[in-house]
Amino acid sequence: MQSNNLSSILETIRDSKFLSLISQSAIQYQDNIIAKSLPNPPASCYISLIYRSDRYMTPLIQHFVSLVYKV
Repeated sequence: MQSNNLSSILETIRDSKFLSLISQSAIQYQDNIIAKSLPNPPASCYISLIYRSDRYMTPLIQHFVSLVYKV
């Protein structure tokens, strides 16, 4: 399953017998989801900023992108 809506992912996990890999911060306040840590988790994770070059970026989004690049 692929979704860009965290609440729909959590609902699917909650209502099924499936397993999922998901960020601990996404489920920290979910009392009815059992989380187990990976035995050898990656040292770091990478997040990508992806956007279409043929779309107009508002000044607010341009500012956000510049902030992300500074981190």
